[in-house]
Amino acid sequence: MIDKLVKEISRYSRIYNFTLSTAESCTGGYISHKITNIEGSSDYFSGGYVTYSRNSKIRDLKINSEYLDRYGIYSIETAKAMAEAIREIFDTDFGLSTTGIAPPGDSKSAEKAGKICIGISSKGGTISKELHIKATNRLDFKERATEAALILLNKEIEKEEV
Repeated sequence: MIDKLVKEISRYSRIYNFTLSTAESCTGGYISHKITNIEGSSDYFSGGYVTYSRNSKIRDLKINSEYLDRYGIYSIETAKAMAEAIREIFDTDFGLSTTGIAPPGDSKSAEKAGKICIGISSKGGTISKELHIKATNRLDFKERATEAALILLNKEIEKEEV
């Protein structure tokens, strides 16, 4: 399913001539990995950051620490901020972000494992969505979270460009 979604994004990129960048936390670069497995991805995929830690969100994406304190690193607000930041850093048409908690969870957080927040920033604005994924392990979570993010991205591309 993921490969089909990436091929669809690639097809859209040829039709609508857009660029994409990613800021991944809980997916750990898996989205970028799947995108770059498809021939021609360099035509639209500008690059991405794996901002796994709180500090990397502050240092690399320039997200204010007070903002993260207020909303938490596993929030739709942070997903929005990440998507906007990566879009600006790479100067792309779309910025896609993920933040959340892979199994077994984060002992420092009250949040439950399986939470994923996806952000998408474009010239039309920024949206975010929170989902809860039942996954048996970290790789299963990353695959399901990647699929969810790509489904949402496809929908936003269709809305924006069609």
